[in-house]
Amino acid sequence: MLRQTTGGAILPVNISLCQTNPVTGQCISVAGPSVISQMNAFATPRTFAIFVQSTGNVPFDPASNRIFVRFRDSSGVTRGSTSVAVRTIPPEVPSTHNGTGSLTQSSCQNPLNNGFLGFSASLNIPSKTGATFGGTVILTNLSLVTSIDLSGTIMSDGQLSGTFIFITFAGDAFNSNGNGTFTGFLTGNTIILNFSGKTLVGERCTITGSASASR
Repeated sequence: MLRQTTGGAILPVNISLCQTNPVTGQCISVAGPSVISQMNAFATPRTFAIFVQSTGNVPFDPASNRIFVRFRDSSGVTRGSTSVAVRTIPPEVPSTHNGTGSLTQSSCQNPLNNGFLGFSASLNIPSKTGATFGGTVILTNLSLVTSIDLSGTIMSDGQLSGTFIFITFAGDAFNSNGNGTFTGFLTGNTIILNFSGKTLVGERCTITGSASASR
């Protein structure tokens, strides 16, 4: 019997294996968590395929994050084993996107500043190292320009999360700045972000918003 495990690690992966045709590499058994195969002495060597699909992020840690394959006889005695390190690779984030965004201000010191604002959105992500990225979102409408600096991570399934700081100008005049957190996702060439935070200097407000931009 051939069986796969992740050792003592709990990894967000689904694993299956099958016996394969040694010439074509195609499965000749149903893929599942184990395979039973008769291996006689001096017989033609058997070949197998292992399939791994992630359901979450698996960081680069080859000492701990491994998949093990064990060969056991009919009595359950292990006769051989091997292992390989496994990790997820976050998708590439296209650098420049353009789209639209919105911002809602609430709990402002001046109630007249509470409300909804629509923006055009420009998103630039010039740097990405592994799952970590940095970028800038510029939200622009007729009276305000808000620059948002992002620092976040992207998971193998395209999920985004992180923190941001922002500064807003009304024309050439400083309006406010603050910080917050964001979540979102990358699908194809489109990035969708949802963010929430608060202003720290200038008009004090709670802010929530979103932006959708495509390359």
